[in-house]
Amino acid sequence: MKERSRVKKTLKFILCIALLLLQNDFNVLAEVNETETEIVDENSYQKINLNEIDKMKNAAMGQNQEMTSRDFRDVGPYWVNENGIKSFYDANNVLFERKGTKKIIDVSEHNGKIDWKKVKSSDVDGVIIRVGYGHLMEDKYFQYNVSECNRLGIPYGIYLYSYAYDANFAYEEANGTDEMLK
Repeated sequence: MKERSRVKKTLKFILCIALLLLQNDFNVLAEVNETETEIVDENSYQKINLNEIDKMKNAAMGQNQEMTSRDFRDVGPYWVNENGIKSFYDANNVLFERKGTKKIIDVSEHNGKIDWKKVKSSDVDGVIIRVGYGHLMEDKYFQYNVSECNRLGIPYGIYLYSYAYDANFAYEEANGTDEMLK
């Protein structure tokens, strides 16, 4: 009986030591995985090869990928107007947010030419418009979309779909976006 008790104590001790060592390994891994943010400015920027940028055009979408109607995709998150209050549900029909939500739509050339009068008369509160993608690849309907939102008084924001794989490429894209906005 004493022997069995000693074995249990020894096993508990080994388990405690193993847990301590395991915990220390996690701390070390966390310290090793930390990275510094790379900052690129006009002094450290290195011009990138424009041929490489052209290869990135629509890389995430696939060069010849056909558009699929939203009706044929899996059901995703959705909005419901309940007694004048906009509610946002996730794909599993779980209420995500009710109070203070705004219905914002994301638009790009993939949506085609939008009838902005219909958007204005709908329950949409605002729009986020794609400027373009990658370096100097302006969205085909960007100017039209901004013009129509301004004309109809629809609040909007803009974004660039980035293909940057490092800070240097991101700097190039930022400068390209600045050029497209002029």
